[in-house]
Amino acid sequence: MGLHTDSQHIILATGGQNALTATVCGLLKQGDRIGTDYVTFPGIKTIAQMIGVQLVAIQHKDFKMTEAGIYYAIQNENIKGIYVIPDFHNPTSHIMSLETRKMIAQIAQEENILIIEDAINNLLEDNPLPPIAAFAPEQVICLASLSKTIAPGLRTAFIYVPEKYHRDLATALYSMNISNPALLSTISADLIINGIADEVIMECKKEISNRNLIVNEILNGYLVESKLTCPIRYLLLPDYFTGKSFEICALQAGVQVFGAERFTVGNKPADKTARISVITPPTINDLTEGLQRLKKILS
Repeated sequence: MGLHTDSQHIILATGGQNALTATVCGLLKQGDRIGTDYVTFPGIKTIAQMIGVQLVAIQHKDFKMTEAGIYYAIQNENIKGIYVIPDFHNPTSHIMSLETRKMIAQIAQEENILIIEDAINNLLEDNPLPPIAAFAPEQVICLASLSKTIAPGLRTAFIYVPEKYHRDLATALYSMNISNPALLSTISADLIINGIADEVIMECKKEISNRNLIVNEILNGYLVESKLTCPIRYLLLPDYFTGKSFEICALQAGVQVFGAERFTVGNKPADKTARISVITPPTINDLTEGLQRLKKILS
């Protein structure tokens, strides 16, 4: 991933959601506020609601946080940190630029705020950019997982954690898990050491790319542009749909999608958008059938 560290700064968790839950529960408390994109991963919304942490939508432009927006949230919204998904953002599929990564890292160092970097999709990029943690290693918790890149059942996550956050995060994980399954940890390590993990990731990227070619062909004109190895796609809906109404129509047609309302942070009306998963359908035929049903609804 381009993050150079050592074993003393790595903690294992049982999957990305487990890692994210422990990070929020261990490092934030009820009443704290953290900044996010205006649409973000529903998992962080669930965690925040569970422990009483408030999410604050940071000003954005073209799917990316602005420097002015981050400073405003720090100075006026009293945020303690920021949650970001730099690679194949969920749901927009956006990839954060190198300049934005460095900008967030610099602000984190200047203002001494926590950055929770969800890098779960980093290795699906053909030429991944360095994580934010590479530029601000003392301010960033960086989460990576094998479930999206190797196999869904391989619930092994790696958390890069700076020294000052290590005890609180380790305590939270111990309270939640007691310990990680030794078998999964051993299998994960063996796959990495023997190079099998790299081979599996290459095959996964080929499969996702083939699927995205089909997505692009069937839903041409309705998609936010994205790279072929992106595991999700963002749909721009006609004006007569909301995300929620499109989700309902799709479900009635036997296809599950998620409308923008599931991802929206704050009181701003949700965009007329929806997210689809490229990797969830078991086969290419299932994917194609589902896309054709969506196309019929859209048109």
